[in-house]
Amino acid sequence: MAKKKHKTARERFTVVVVAILAVLMVLSILLPSLSSIFMATAQKGAASSAQSAVNTDAAITSMSDVDERYGKLVEEYKTTLASDSNDLAALLNLGNSYMAWAGTATSFASDDAGKAHVNDLYKQSMDAYDKYLALNDSADVYVRRTMAQYYSGDTDAALASMEKYTAGAGKDYGPAWAYLGLMYQTTNNTEKAKEAYNSAISVDADDAYGAKSFAQNQLASMEGTSSDATNTNSNSTGQSLQSLLGGSSR
Repeated sequence: MAKKKHKTARERFTVVVVAILAVLMVLSILLPSLSSIFMATAQKGAASSAQSAVNTDAAITSMSDVDERYGKLVEEYKTTLASDSNDLAALLNLGNSYMAWAGTATSFASDDAGKAHVNDLYKQSMDAYDKYLALNDSADVYVRRTMAQYYSGDTDAALASMEKYTAGAGKDYGPAWAYLGLMYQTTNNTEKAKEAYNSAISVDADDAYGAKSFAQNQLASMEGTSSDATNTNSNSTGQSLQSLLGGSSR
């Protein structure tokens, strides 16, 4: 079946929102709830470096600026891993930094070379997450890894992976359902998106992970009919997404 070549205004808006979701998702690594998992001094220093990089994003005006900013951060974690390849905090931060790098670089990927660079960065984040998961099972990191795969362009495999995960080990993990809903939504599978969002609301009933709020905002945006309603919900989406993966890694 031939794919649609023209998108509606709502579909174009959804694509724009998705382009910034990767960056917002990775910002959750700076939340205290996640940093409490790794109390080592090195991890605290890494979080501080990540905070500095994010806080100065306003000065980024080109792809070279993006590469310089995040490249330095990545090298810090690589240096740590050179001494201890099993350092979980460094592996997690390396994956998150590559994810943030890719998300920020997306805004400057105006040609095929730029897009290939972004995809490579997502794959680098996947590699770091895979190494983490080989050492420590974590629903949080599994979802991050699957979203990196999705953003890298391997959408079908990522969707299949999230579907399998929510049907098994991740069936009670709200963020997994929330991101599954997002995948469905961005491929215009409206009914399945709604089902996934409702599952996120159900399994995260107390909103411990922020998945409930995120899902509710997305459902509201899907039902909204005015541009004002859409803009309001997009802002709420960004805010809730920052905490969606900021709970405990488990």
